[in-house]
Amino acid sequence: MVDIGEFARKLRIEPGHRVAVVNEPPECASFLSRAGGLEPNRADVVIGFAIERADLASLNLVYAAALAARLAWVSYPRSGGVGH
Repeated sequence: MVDIGEFARKLRIEPGHRVAVVNEPPECASFLSRAGGLEPNRADVVIGFAIERADLASLNLVYAAALAARLAWVSYPRSGGVGH
């Protein structure tokens, strides 16, 4: 089981931060629903998931958060990287 406190610490999510998740994989939905559920343009932290290489094109809201100096994270599979 993932410890949400440890998860938040690693991603520099602080108390009071509003979190949005983009393109979450189904197996993470129940865990990530506790992290926020906010619209990305209103969030302090935006986390996007790229399971396949093509998913990178759907993460514009994550890139916009980074450009706006908000915390932005892109997660992808470890084994060989995206699309492998």
